[in-house]
Amino acid sequence: MRYLNTRIWMLIVGALSTLGALVNIITAETVAVDAWGNLAGRELDIAVGLEQLWGLWFITSGVAILLLALLTHGISQARTGAVVIGLTFVGQVLAFSTLGSKGYLEESGAPIEQILPFAAIYLIGFIACVKGWNEKTK
Repeated sequence: MRYLNTRIWMLIVGALSTLGALVNIITAETVAVDAWGNLAGRELDIAVGLEQLWGLWFITSGVAILLLALLTHGISQARTGAVVIGLTFVGQVLAFSTLGSKGYLEESGAPIEQILPFAAIYLIGFIACVKGWNEKTK
């Protein structure tokens, strides 16, 4: 269980979230075209704005996880980490599901090779936090 250090996994999840969000913001137009198909004019502007907004939301989650990793300890770190990581993951699943019903990634399909590593790291981070939920501090 020493591999499931709460702080380290929270730092990994927070850094990955922040970095992934920055990439999404920087490449928003490419992501929008890949996700929605050929768009032009106002439709493209809205799709790009949606990708940028998604990235900004994910940056706030990533930074929150990083700050919680640095500013909390013990049980409070594990509990807040589990809640924030869990809610962020659920939020991403709901966002993909909601947009998927509107045609998001309909033509290109979900990029599983990009989603699976993020999901795995989030799951490990969540498990690391849940593991410490009731641990006694030494």
